[in-house]
Amino acid sequence: MFRGLRHRCVWRVAAVAVCLGLLAAATAGAQQATPPVATPSPPDIPQVQAVDQPAAVVEGVGVPPTEARWAAEIYMSTPIAPAALVKDHFEERLHNGSTDFVDQRPAWDVSHICGGVLVARNWVLTAWHCIKDVPQAGRADPIRFFKAHRRIRIGSHSIIGQSGTICPPIAVVRAPAGGDLALIRIDRPTCTTGLDSDDPAPIRIAGPDDWRHYTRATTFTVYGWGMTRKRAADAMAAVSTDKPADDTVQFLDPQSPWLQKAGPLDFVPHKACVATPNYRGFVTASMLCAADPKGVMDQCNGDSGGPLVFDPSQGNDPTVPVLVGIVHGSAGCAQPHTPGVYVYAPAFGGWIARTVGQAGAGRARGGP
Repeated sequence: MFRGLRHRCVWRVAAVAVCLGLLAAATAGAQQATPPVATPSPPDIPQVQAVDQPAAVVEGVGVPPTEARWAAEIYMSTPIAPAALVKDHFEERLHNGSTDFVDQRPAWDVSHICGGVLVARNWVLTAWHCIKDVPQAGRADPIRFFKAHRRIRIGSHSIIGQSGTICPPIAVVRAPAGGDLALIRIDRPTCTTGLDSDDPAPIRIAGPDDWRHYTRATTFTVYGWGMTRKRAADAMAAVSTDKPADDTVQFLDPQSPWLQKAGPLDFVPHKACVATPNYRGFVTASMLCAADPKGVMDQCNGDSGGPLVFDPSQGNDPTVPVLVGIVHGSAGCAQPHTPGVYVYAPAFGGWIARTVGQAGAGRARGGP
């Protein structure tokens, strides 16, 4: 089992990739409301203990069509030649030397990259590593490559075909100080599908001081189209580190073509999170951790950039959800005592407000 820290994006040009990396930094804020003035320090709360149980489903359940209209997907608009998949040998090794996967892999599963969330009418928030993880040929200018080869889907639970509102990225703005966040600008008149009557509204972002009220009883829900089974992620991790297991799955369990949600996930205090092996020094004060105490539900590969939402059952109107974090990654999927790590959205509210405001004034920039 791969023990290192892993981001949760999945990009494929020469293969299905497991995004590896050290945990980075920070997250989103409010739309054009008053931004927070400082990055919060996490509260000092006793550690939340997990219960050892076999990990199973990492996503959870399907999302009703009327829920989460603000969810966004990033996918590859450039078709992948089957020969390119075989050439890298990643999936060939993953499938025990078989190349049959080339014809059996669904197109939507190959092209899905990351999740995201609509935070303003023309802006989608995601993780920066979803932008920069591109083929070698595009790494000199990942933003340019992203704008040329990626599309944003909003307002649809299905990532099959041309469902939802499909928009080309007009600009990408990276969060300051190397934070693992990026804002993607879209322009609704350039979008090719969707109806005005189904026009999704942006999600509301939590307040900068909301973390002060988080306790053991605070729970969240994560949304995404990522891996639905832990063993699939384990197989990908083994092959990506050139240590394929003998029982590597014959055909990798796909991501979900329908939006899934996992929850409730318990709030894990900062002290408990940084005590996790491999986490100390990588989980910063502008990050938030959440976990299923039974080690069953979790974010996983393909969920990067997606939203962590304050559980509406705790008094919020379910029709007015509150964004708390953006999926960053963790060590493994659905591992007991190993929380998922998210960038705390309100910590970067000022940056979001300024970026969106500058765009409204015609001054948005297209690069970091």
